[in-house]
Amino acid sequence: MSKKNFAAAPKPAALSAEQEAYISKGRGKDTAPANNEPTARLSVDLPRSMHKRFKIACEQADTKMVTELLAFIERRTTELESRKP
Repeated sequence: MSKKNFAAAPKPAALSAEQEAYISKGRGKDTAPANNEPTARLSVDLPRSMHKRFKIACEQADTKMVTELLAFIERRTTELESRKP
């Protein structure tokens, strides 16, 4: 029985610049760096039609739903805080 030589295995070819760019922008790389503040989860029940409209609108605007929701909450919170008696 002949002995197999695993040390001579071929090395993978180097990645092209296009492949490197694709990998560097992959999953988890598209979010802004998180600040050190702890987070809390918010669940909202929406009618399916409203969720679908919002999702499509965000997709057409090339933005994420969470980004739009955070911007809205920040803006509305500021408005409500300014109305304090």
